[in-house]
Amino acid sequence: MQLAKNNNCQRSLDDVIDDLGFGLAQMKWVALAGTGWTIIGALKLMHSLVSTSIGTEWNLYGYQRGALVSVCFAGQGVGSLLGGHLSDKFGRRVPCVVMYVFLFIFGVASTTASGFWSLMAWRLALGFTFGLGSAPLLALINETCPSDFRMLNGAVSACLFCAGAILSVGLVWMEDPSMESIDWRTLVMITVAPAVPFMVFSGIYLQESPHFLASSNRHTEASSVLNDMRMMNSAASVDVDSWNQQQNHEISPGPAMLFKGAYRFTFFAMCFTAVVINYSYYGAMYALPILLPSKHMTYSPAASMMIAQLCEPVGYGVGLVLARFTTRKEGLLIYLCGLAFCCGMFFFALSKVPDMGDGIGYLHALAVSKANFSMSGVNLFNQIGFLFIYTYMAEVFPTSVRATALGFCGGLGRLGSIGAPFMIELLVHHGGVSLHYVLVVLLCAINVVLVLKLPIETKNRQLGSIHGETEPLVK
Repeated sequence: MQLAKNNNCQRSLDDVIDDLGFGLAQMKWVALAGTGWTIIGALKLMHSLVSTSIGTEWNLYGYQRGALVSVCFAGQGVGSLLGGHLSDKFGRRVPCVVMYVFLFIFGVASTTASGFWSLMAWRLALGFTFGLGSAPLLALINETCPSDFRMLNGAVSACLFCAGAILSVGLVWMEDPSMESIDWRTLVMITVAPAVPFMVFSGIYLQESPHFLASSNRHTEASSVLNDMRMMNSAASVDVDSWNQQQNHEISPGPAMLFKGAYRFTFFAMCFTAVVINYSYYGAMYALPILLPSKHMTYSPAASMMIAQLCEPVGYGVGLVLARFTTRKEGLLIYLCGLAFCCGMFFFALSKVPDMGDGIGYLHALAVSKANFSMSGVNLFNQIGFLFIYTYMAEVFPTSVRATALGFCGGLGRLGSIGAPFMIELLVHHGGVSLHYVLVVLLCAINVVLVLKLPIETKNRQLGSIHGETEPLVK
């Protein structure tokens, strides 16, 4: 008996979570915390879709329309940096609950704006809220999931973001398929309304990450959370009390470790990767409402965007299949090559699509088909990228700085989404908006080189073992 007890005490927290398996416990965390992504996804796309209507209503210049979208990402960048750090010091749960409170308050307040500067202020606050909750949310969902299911859990969570984006396009489509005259205040109110019930539910039922509790020497509380997981996942035979409180291979806390040894290159490479995907995804969100109304496509602009948005959950499904047969780094390379191919195809196909009001011949119809196909492909590969990028980032950094690293990478990645609207407004007058897709191809080429040099692979490995590999390198 004594020998069995000693063997149990050699088990790590990762072992216990793996033994508990994937079930209702993980779904509860995703539902309570991840629904915030649904609201964020809806608001982010809504900001781009209604920019033309707001510009017409207030007689704004192009750079002002771009600023109204970029300011949200600037706020998110700052919020990500602060939210990640606070989450590593005080826990994952509280920032997630506070996020719902601020989403509702600032979302409603933004509908009262009477001019450019007041809307800028409220959108800055909204963006800050996006960032405040994103890193803690991502850390919480990954830390409560078995090693073999982190990619699946990430895909389910990301589909909630897609659901928000699809909801946003659907609301705009019902309001005005041409996307030229939209009652944006009413649509924003509808979008933020779900924050109220989920603020209450998460405040009552959302539990803290056992990894954070263990790293904070709160063993009893961590065991209590594990016991609840055991009951929800019907894993009564799993011992949740006998595990090693000192996490296997965890290294000393502190953001400074992100700039040492193996972590330094990984950190900067993933920051650049985040910039690329943010520029690609949110740039397309901003560019398409400008491009599509002027082109004679098969469907209305809103319908074309809806088709592209529906490809997002498909992208996560494809990503899950890829994850079964590829490593994390191979998945990143497939995403980058696929994205570059689709961006190049869209650029050349769109140049052959006739302007609105012109007739469509056989060659034009072929170009329209290629443009629709590649536009959907861009969205699909972006979602594959989001899945691999954020799963890898949540795995490769240790618990003590995981949320901080996610916050830094996410915050610096916002440079891509901040710069995209301004770059596109610049391209409106110099070369054409479609050149955005050429720039994405160039960024992907650089990103491929960085991914090839990443020193750490994380697929199907416990978080502790990943950190054990890197610990000797962080000196």
